[in-house]
Amino acid sequence: MRKLLYLLMLFSNLVQSQTTVEMIQLFNKGKYSKVIKQASSAWQKDTTNIETSLLLGRTYTELKKFNIAIPYLNKVLHANSMGWAWAEIYLGKCYIGLNQKEDAIKYFESAIRRNETKNSRQSATVLLAKIKGENNFKKWETIKCRHFKFHFQNKSVIADFKTFIENHDKAFDSINKFFKCRLVRKINYYIWNDRDLAEIVLGKSIGFAVSSTLTIHSGNNQSVGHEMTHVLNFRAFFPSYSSRFINEGIAVYFDLDPRDKIAKAIKRNHGEHFSIYSMWDDKKMEEGRLYAIGGAFIQFLMQKGTPKQMKQLLSNQTLDNAMKIYPHFGTLTTEFESLFFTKPLPLNSNL
Repeated sequence: MRKLLYLLMLFSNLVQSQTTVEMIQLFNKGKYSKVIKQASSAWQKDTTNIETSLLLGRTYTELKKFNIAIPYLNKVLHANSMGWAWAEIYLGKCYIGLNQKEDAIKYFESAIRRNETKNSRQSATVLLAKIKGENNFKKWETIKCRHFKFHFQNKSVIADFKTFIENHDKAFDSINKFFKCRLVRKINYYIWNDRDLAEIVLGKSIGFAVSSTLTIHSGNNQSVGHEMTHVLNFRAFFPSYSSRFINEGIAVYFDLDPRDKIAKAIKRNHGEHFSIYSMWDDKKMEEGRLYAIGGAFIQFLMQKGTPKQMKQLLSNQTLDNAMKIYPHFGTLTTEFESLFFTKPLPLNSNL
């Protein structure tokens, strides 16, 4: 009897988990009315489910029904559970919508201190910077095009403004042939000409993308494709695990620089030894070198494999998953490394 009850509970939890995943997918696609219908039904059956409460709070926030969203988000905060940071971020959004900016600042700052995930911290940082830098942003010029809502600190520094806009729209179309991503709204693209001020307001150097909020902060002379690739990659696949090596590699691959990525990386590497296995989750390697080799490795896998295999890797960027996706993965990495130096390191090298 106990075994039967255990199996029933296990089955119930599995069904509930699958339903939550489906609702999150609907939310990510912007199908908010369907989320409300399914999540409300699930919440009535179990009002203690924190994931459902958070999802309802986020969805009502996106629909600008702030007073309905707030109780659901507060319920998450009152529970001893993960998801606090995102609840605080969406509470902050609610209070912005209700024109209670001091309350919004309080929640964004708390989410940053909590540092629950990289994405939650980045999102809270950008939203907080937006509030604190409002006086600055009011002077900016905003222009919409097909895929972007551009915000220019000083449009006059761009020599050919029309070409600048067209190049970004064309780049989006070109890159998205691979990702086939449908965004719920245009990307907010901030073009700074004062990098020092940007670092003061944003708390970090530009350029970077905050894919969860469809936001890019960049200079006017940075590569066209890199940051938008981060957004498209995240929104197309919502990776279950993200590797800096692969994540930056795909952005370098699609940066629209016509130069061969492998040749460029060989030059950038200066003959230094490396192992793909040890680079995969290396958090200390110099950024420029890791980016270059990452872009070259993505080009190599694109040449040796299929788009389907690459999309599977981007969805789950663990080394274990790569070894499952690509037959003879060890042989591939050895062949790739041999392009950089005569005697490739053994597969188990920790250099």
